[in-house]
Parts: sequence; C-alpha cells; structure tokens
Amino acid sequence: PDIDAFWRLLSDGGCAVRDLPAPRWDERPGDLRQAAYLDDAERFDAAFFRISPGEAELMDPQQRLLLETTWHMLESEGISPASLR
Repeated sequence: PDIDAFWRLLSDGGCAVRDLPAPRWDERPGDLRQAAYLDDAERFDAAFFRISPGEAELMDPQQRLLLETTWHMLESEGISPASLR
C-alpha cells in the first residue's frame, strides 16, 4: 500500500506474487495463474500530476507507480520538484 510496506516486504524476504484476482481471468495470457499486482491502482491522483483522467486510464500502472515513488523520494529528500525544471 505504500513505500514503507514495500521495503518491509523486500527486507523480510517476502513475495508479492499471488493468485490472479477473479476480475482479471478474462485478461490473462495463456496459462498464467499468478502474478504480482498493485492493489488500489485506481487511487492514482492524476490531477495532482496534471494528467487527464483518460490518459491516466491508459497509463501502465508501473508508470503511475514511478511518478508517485519519485514524488515521495523528492519529498523525503527535501528537493523541490520545481527546482528540477
């Protein structure tokens, strides 16, 4: 659910792979039965990143995760995103 939980998972040697959720069965390629999925990926705040709802819907969840993680990293290091322009 957040960066701290992700790091705990890694440091504890955990595994994020699980059985496919039922709604994803129609989308599964071949015999794929397990995968690592992001919970609550729809909670992405597109407006915060000035991304239209339509564009956000088409984005790969990994792109959304990269944006959010990068923003958190900048905040934690006290770097102003505006200074990077």
